[in-house]
Amino acid sequence: MFHRIIRNDLRKSRLSSLATLLFVAAAALLVSLAGTMAVELSGAVAALMEAAATPHLLQMHSGPIDLPRLEAFAAARPEVERFQVLEFLNVDGADFELGGKSLSGSVQDNGLSVQGRDFDFLLDLAGKPITARPGELHVPLCYLKDGSARLGDRARVLGREFRVAGWVRDSQMNSALSSSKRFIVHETDYAALRGLGSVEYLVEFRLRDRERLGDLETAYVAAGLEANGPRVGYPLFKLMNAVSDGLMIAVLFLVGGLVTAVALLCIRLTLLAKIEEEVEEFKQAAGGEGRERMEEEFGDLLLALVNLARHLGIHAEGALQVANERFSRRFRILEAELHARGSDPSREDPETLDRMWREAKRRDGAGG
Repeated sequence: MFHRIIRNDLRKSRLSSLATLLFVAAAALLVSLAGTMAVELSGAVAALMEAAATPHLLQMHSGPIDLPRLEAFAAARPEVERFQVLEFLNVDGADFELGGKSLSGSVQDNGLSVQGRDFDFLLDLAGKPITARPGELHVPLCYLKDGSARLGDRARVLGREFRVAGWVRDSQMNSALSSSKRFIVHETDYAALRGLGSVEYLVEFRLRDRERLGDLETAYVAAGLEANGPRVGYPLFKLMNAVSDGLMIAVLFLVGGLVTAVALLCIRLTLLAKIEEEVEEFKQAAGGEGRERMEEEFGDLLLALVNLARHLGIHAEGALQVANERFSRRFRILEAELHARGSDPSREDPETLDRMWREAKRRDGAGG
């Protein structure tokens, strides 16, 4: 019976069946693609941050800095494994040229840095810490993506000539959400330009246990240490690195959910149409096609109803049992009323029975 119903349905409703199949396939593809991308993104972010040894706590600071006091604080904190202070030389966009084009219109806060000593490594495209040579400029990856720079381009920073030698993957500032971008140069080039820009300090900590991050932040604030700038923790770095691709994944999940909803709606409408079709076929069979044909079409109708119930999450046998109990309860109400009048159903006309049945339904108050 199942095979016959499916075969007849496909033959009679090819377009709706094909549309439903396409929606189901598209929903499955989108959701599986989004899930795969989410797993890959999580692994890629974790690998980037592990290779870069991303700081667990970063305090940016502009202005005078008391390095000995910071070192003493870090040495006194048992949760601190490593500590360093890096410099970020802010450079106005008008003083940056890549391939002959100025970055004066850039919305990014561009600046120069050198490679981290102990952690917070700036990586190349192969995931290795960058070693800059004199005269080389390693450019943030975003400028490769937007076509602002190419390998071998001539660059000029604060009047000093450089050559674009590679691309920077920065676990702190790689994200589109970060307003700052670090260019990497050799220590001698940085020293020559340091007095021409505005220096910002990156006070960085790596912990033995990341669970102690809150304790370190609280202690840092309580100690009144340098804090003229934003303070960022490891969880936020992780979120920022994931959010750009994560937005695309979220969109895929959303579209997949919408397509799934449309597919379920198509299935429901198909099942309702199937029930209407089976009702019409049963009417035709009841019009004189014989008892065997009526039983066959009645079975098809019941099966279509059961399929709809399964799609809606309804237990068909349980629903039928509840309906039987409800009918019996209401019929007993009707019988009791007739008995009180000294009558029974066989002695009443159809109009009276119909009115009394409606009254029994109202008194029962169980719906249906």
